[in-house]
Amino acid sequence: MIDVDGYLAVLGVARPTAPTAEALWALHRAQVERVAYETLDNQLERPTGISAEESVARISCAGAAATASTSTGPSPRC
Repeated sequence: MIDVDGYLAVLGVARPTAPTAEALWALHRAQVERVAYETLDNQLERPTGISAEESVARISCAGAAATASTSTGPSPRC
């Protein structure tokens, strides 16, 4: 299940009330500004998945909390 509210909280945007071009632009802009492009996992030979669920989990605070039991711990963004 995708934690949309957690993802939007990390992005710092409110849930769009309608699927408009303006809402899409705001989401895209926030993603580019607030989510780092990550390649460290690949360099450490810890490949990550590309599914929507895995990607949002890595970005959102809920995903970081869920990974706290792993050796990598939660993301410093959360």
